[in-house]
Amino acid sequence: MNVLCAALAAAVVARLWIAPLRTSLWLDEFGTWWVTNGRFGEILGRARIFPQSLPYAALVWLTRAANGGGSSELVLRITSLAAGLLLAWATWRCGEELFDRDTGLLAAGLLVAFPPVVAESHDARPYALAMLAVTVASWMLARWARRLRRGDAAAYAASATATVYIHYLFATVLPAHAAWLAIVLRRRAAARIRAGQIAAALAAVGILCVPATLLVLEIGRTASSHSYRDAPSAGDILAPLLPQRVLWPLLGSVLVVLVASRFRVRLRLHHPPESARDALSLLLLWTTVPIALLAGVAWTTGVGVFDSRYVTSVIPAQALLLAWTLRRLEPAGGRRAVLALYLTAVLVGRGLRPEPARESWRDAAAAVRSANHGRPVLLGGTYIESKSVARDRSPASLAYLAAPLEYYDAGGTVTLLPLRTAAAPDPDAEAYADRVLARAGFADGFALVERQTRFPSWSARLEARARERGLAMREVWRAERMRAWVFERLPVRSSGS
Repeated sequence: MNVLCAALAAAVVARLWIAPLRTSLWLDEFGTWWVTNGRFGEILGRARIFPQSLPYAALVWLTRAANGGGSSELVLRITSLAAGLLLAWATWRCGEELFDRDTGLLAAGLLVAFPPVVAESHDARPYALAMLAVTVASWMLARWARRLRRGDAAAYAASATATVYIHYLFATVLPAHAAWLAIVLRRRAAARIRAGQIAAALAAVGILCVPATLLVLEIGRTASSHSYRDAPSAGDILAPLLPQRVLWPLLGSVLVVLVASRFRVRLRLHHPPESARDALSLLLLWTTVPIALLAGVAWTTGVGVFDSRYVTSVIPAQALLLAWTLRRLEPAGGRRAVLALYLTAVLVGRGLRPEPARESWRDAAAAVRSANHGRPVLLGGTYIESKSVARDRSPASLAYLAAPLEYYDAGGTVTLLPLRTAAAPDPDAEAYADRVLARAGFADGFALVERQTRFPSWSARLEARARERGLAMREVWRAERMRAWVFERLPVRSSGS
């Protein structure tokens, strides 16, 4: 059964992690490409324009350099794939540290099929690496609390600092660590961690994070221009706390095994020992504190820091909690059967009918290149920052705002259109679009590539203006989140005698 579970986990990785590596990039991934598309020394400056994880960007840049400066989808995403594989290993080791080897292996097996882990393992964004850093930091914290060694304190300080730099919002896990450490100190009166170790570790994290704090403050001054999320609802908060796409298949697998075994497999509940209670308190704090902090900041400040991506820091903890619950199943073959059935269900449900690429920029650009014949291309529906007309005109900002059609060639000169707000049309944005259409190069036609968002489309507005100029609009590409049109003159039909 162990071999079967390992084979199924490998099949999930191959089918759901590795197979999509060459699909089209989606919008946020173009930011990673742009930040890493210059010299190594330019990363910091570019990451201040397009907020980006500096350690992650450095790793992607080095990966690209090792591949001769390549920028294929595979090269851009391989860092996340490696981080995802290491995340599964770190989750196993963390579970082994907190509970036992079997629980760690169960957690790693569950983790590889978690939808956010699957998505981030082939995404050129820092979330897989950030989840790895959080898991290593939690593992080092648990080991430090058990062994009371200075080396473990230093390892925790290093991994906690790395977490902050890889993704600033993942720092919300650190208050959970601090709360857990306080709980453990009260419980383990006979084996207190030395005050000097705690002070040194906290001081090291604080000093090392000073540059990160300055960058966060700089980003915070323009936070509203980088954010579009509303304050979370109760449902938004419950979704990451109770991941239904994991819980329902897993619960179904448990019920099938119980019935198939005629209830010879049983869930044995007993009072956990003190070490297990400490471990469970760490996992519960790790799961709830980041979600509560981000929701609280979003509610009190109005800044959209609550998003499903920003709370992926809790996923390893959830995998460990579920693994500990499965560990209550006896005999051992029963819980392994549950894991095997769960992985099989994931392969059948998501492997045979994989989710489509988030956004098919590559195909949209190819369709426009074929139909537009080198005429100008308008680009709409990109980053939230493009709602500012002034930013759209700024060369520094335009360099990344227009990145999708810089990466995928649409065959014509690209001009960025601002996001249209959901309220009344912005006169500045409308006037800007009119000036663009008045340019000489647009007289004989143009194309529009637009990412479909909650913001209104430019297509109807452009169609009306194009019709005034004798141009007709024709759709050349449609996908779940992407559409593309060409505006061209219809051929004049000669009248017969």
